[in-house]
Amino acid sequence: MADQTNVSSDLIWEICRSNNAYLVKRKSGGGCQFSKDPLNLTNKHSRKYAGFVNNKAVGLLPAEKGGVTMITKRTKHQNRPAANRHEVTFAGNKSGPKVYRGIVNYTAKQNYRADLRQEAVARASAIRESSKQKKETPEKKPMSLLLKASPLIDELSLFDVVGTPGVTADLSHISSVAKVTGYLKEEDGLKKALTGADVVVIPAGVPRKPGMTRDDLFNINAGIVRDLITGVAETCPKAFILVISNPVNSTVPIAAEVMKKAGVFDPKRLFGVTTLDVVRAETFVQEITGEKDPSKTVIPVIGGHSGETIVPLFSMAKPPVDIPANKLGPLIKRKAPVLDLSKF
Repeated sequence: MADQTNVSSDLIWEICRSNNAYLVKRKSGGGCQFSKDPLNLTNKHSRKYAGFVNNKAVGLLPAEKGGVTMITKRTKHQNRPAANRHEVTFAGNKSGPKVYRGIVNYTAKQNYRADLRQEAVARASAIRESSKQKKETPEKKPMSLLLKASPLIDELSLFDVVGTPGVTADLSHISSVAKVTGYLKEEDGLKKALTGADVVVIPAGVPRKPGMTRDDLFNINAGIVRDLITGVAETCPKAFILVISNPVNSTVPIAAEVMKKAGVFDPKRLFGVTTLDVVRAETFVQEITGEKDPSKTVIPVIGGHSGETIVPLFSMAKPPVDIPANKLGPLIKRKAPVLDLSKF
């Protein structure tokens, strides 16, 4: 290859601008063109920022443990690729201002363009931000809000492993009858929360996420429900227990077995709770009856919470609904087997 120092950078660009290994073309967006050039800080396919053309170019790459590696070109070794690059790594434990100041000082000393220094700092900031461990968004507590708003509740005790003090403080500002107290796991928090309870609502655990099977869900939530029910059996065995934690078909039997083992099981005080099957039944019937507001039709649903264990009682709907025989069959298959208690 001819000595690149004798070749104009503009000429190199004109020769390579439409055919180089870094060029990325997109059919969408009017045929946008980008660059994979590691010394192109903006990833724009342009003469101004093309690192392989310009004698002075800067690249920023992620380094280990949240660090940033800055790559620059040595103008004295244009024809020696192995000696052409100079690398400086800023450790991840350094503060952002120190890293950015180091980048600016080095590039300024080497007489790099001011806009390159600005782009280098922006890229370094983006790399550092992306390497930070993402904090999980705190799970919202809609159930506690619904309970606080209910006029039927005099006292509301909250228990969770994290976040309870904050939720308690927020709920205490709501103008309703219930007085709110909150407890964490430390200092016998579960026992304090359950003492004197008449009703225990358990929405604990994780919701089912995409790709998660019922077995995966069970493996996580089963232990949580078991531990909470153990506390109920010891502290308030006469309370009505409402289990919302999924999979309900499995968590309710676990609760029953824990209560049996403690010798305090009462089948009339243990319930699995789900509203999803109820609103589905009401919506599917509304599509047949033409009722403008499906919530005005109440359809009881009993049984379990999966497959054929879900039993909507269409014959006990209030107000009564008239489902044509030719539509009842498809509705049964869509929802679950129909149990008509009016015939018993």
